[in-house]
Amino acid sequence: MRMGRVVFVVILALLPLQLIESQALASDNCLVLNSNQYLQASTKLIPVTSDFTIEFDFYLNKGGNYSEFITQGGGPNAFYLGVTSDSGIRAGERWEDTGAKMPLKSWTHIALTHSAAGIGSFYLNGELFSSTSNYLLNQEGTDTRVGAQLDPLASERVDGCIDNLRIWKTVRTPSEVVTDSQAATAISDASLLASYEFNSANNAGLIESSTGSNNSLQPYQNPSFAPVADVAAASQFNGVGGISASDALQGGGFYVGAGLQTPVPESFGSGFGWYSTLWALTATRVDNLSLGLSSTWIIPNNKTVSASTAQKLCDTSTAEAIKNDASNPNNGTFGLLLMQSIEGSLGWWNGQKFSTAYPKYMPNVTQNCYTTQLATPGWGFFKETPTAREQTGLIQISNQILMPPDGMVFQRDDSAPQLGVTWHSLNLPRFDHAFGSQAGNNSWTLFMNSSNFKGPLVFVAPQFWVDGSISNPLQKNLTLDVKSGYSTGGIASEWNSTPYYRYVDSTGKIYTKIPELQFPVDSNGDFSIGRDFRAYSSKAISSSLKSALIGTGNLPTALTNQEIYAGKLVA
Repeated sequence: MRMGRVVFVVILALLPLQLIESQALASDNCLVLNSNQYLQASTKLIPVTSDFTIEFDFYLNKGGNYSEFITQGGGPNAFYLGVTSDSGIRAGERWEDTGAKMPLKSWTHIALTHSAAGIGSFYLNGELFSSTSNYLLNQEGTDTRVGAQLDPLASERVDGCIDNLRIWKTVRTPSEVVTDSQAATAISDASLLASYEFNSANNAGLIESSTGSNNSLQPYQNPSFAPVADVAAASQFNGVGGISASDALQGGGFYVGAGLQTPVPESFGSGFGWYSTLWALTATRVDNLSLGLSSTWIIPNNKTVSASTAQKLCDTSTAEAIKNDASNPNNGTFGLLLMQSIEGSLGWWNGQKFSTAYPKYMPNVTQNCYTTQLATPGWGFFKETPTAREQTGLIQISNQILMPPDGMVFQRDDSAPQLGVTWHSLNLPRFDHAFGSQAGNNSWTLFMNSSNFKGPLVFVAPQFWVDGSISNPLQKNLTLDVKSGYSTGGIASEWNSTPYYRYVDSTGKIYTKIPELQFPVDSNGDFSIGRDFRAYSSKAISSSLKSALIGTGNLPTALTNQEIYAGKLVA
C-alpha cells in the first residue's frame, strides 16, 4: 500500500520569501506566536527567587483575551508576564496590574526587573512605568514557556511576534534598560543568562540562545519567522477553513459520504455496523484539526411523527443553535435528527487533550438535542470532569479494554488496517431500578472487531434516553430505549475544521497553506475510507441472547444470516 499525498491550496503559488520556516535570513526577524505556537524550555531559565531582568520586543497582533508573553513556575505566587482582556499588562500573581497598557500592532519594548528582596520594576519602551514591593515568586512548577500560560494545556497563547528576548541574572539599571531597548542585535555580557534573537532555528528545529548553555527553546510546531520591518506580512494562523464546502475562506466543514443504493428495510433497525480505515492523515500531529472518519448517525425511528411536533422536540435544549435549527419551520422534521443520537468514529478532534497523528476512536451518545453528550463511562464528550454520580450514561462491559476519556488509541499500522464497529440494541439485565425503571429494554451496545480484540465494550443505560426526555414531554416514547434505530443513510466522514495559514503579499494577493494530507491509495490510486455497511434485525442476536441470560440456553456465538441486511454503498 503506497501513501498518496494530496495538498489543497486556494491559490497555486509558492509562499513568498517573507515567510520563513526554520531558515536563517540576513535581515532581522521575529518569531511568530499564535494559538498554534509557543516555545518550551527544558529547564527554568529565570532565577525568580533572585535578582533578574527579563526584556524583549513584542508586536501584539491581536488582543481582547488573556495571553502570556513568558511564564514559569506555579502557584502560589506564579510568575507570568502577559496581557489581560483589556490590554492591561500583568506580571504574575503578586503583580496583577502594572498599570501599563499593551499597544496593538506596534513594536513595544518590555522590561521587568526583580530583586532578591522582592522589589519589582516595570519598563515600557525604555521608560520606568511602575514599581512594586513584596514581589515574591515561586520557583517550583513548570519550566519556562514563551507565548503560553504555565498550566498543563499551555493555554492563554499570545498572538504576535517576539524578538530580542534577554534574561539577565542582575537587576538592570534604568540607563541600561534604555540602552537595551535600542539594541536590535545580540549583546555580549557576562550577566546574560540567555539571549534569543529569533532569526532562525537550528537543524533540529530549536531556537538557540546566543549565550549560555542548555537553554534552547522547543517550538510547539515548526517555527515561522517574519521580518521585523513588516510583521503584518507574516502569515496568520486560522483554526478552521483550510478546506471548506465553498470557495470562501470562512470555515465551514463538509461531509464525504456514501449513501445506500437501497434503503435499509424497516425491520432491520436493531443494529448497524461497518468497517473503517485507520491511517495517519498527516505525518505529524496537527492541532485544531477536527475530522471524523467513516461512521453513521443512529437516531430513533420516528418517521411517522409530524413536522409540527418535530419542531418542538428541542424546545428545552441548552444548545441554542440546535434549538433554533429544530424549531425553524423551513427545516421540516429536522428536529427528529437532533433529539437523540448515537455517533462517534475514528478521527481527530479539537477537544482532545492529547492529540495524535494516528486516529483515536471516540463514541458519542446525545440526548435532548445535544444538551448532554457522553463519550465513555463516567465522562462527557471531551469533558475535563467526570459525570455526576447520579447521572446515567455508558456502562462498561469489557474486562479487557477500558474506554479512556480522551479517546481509544491504537498501535500505529501504516498498512491501512480496518476497524469493525457495530452498535446493536440488546435486551440486557436492567440496572436502573434506582431511577424508577421508567425506561424500555433497548440497551444499545458497542462492539468492535480488531486484530487483538473482538466483542462488546460498553452499552448505553436505557434510562439515559429517558432522562433526556423528562424536561420535554413531547419526547416521551420517542426515545432509543423503546424505539428501533434508524441510520440516516450509509456512512460518512465529517471534515469539520482544517487549520491553515493565510498570507497577503504587498499587492493584496492571498496565499494559503494547509497541512500536507496523505492517503493510503492502492496501485490504481484508489482508497476506501469505509466499507461493508450492515444492518441487523431484532432476531439477529437478541432473541437467543435473551434466553441465554435467563438461563434457558447457551450464549450465541454467531449471527443469524437471514437477519442481516448488507447495504450496497454508492457515492
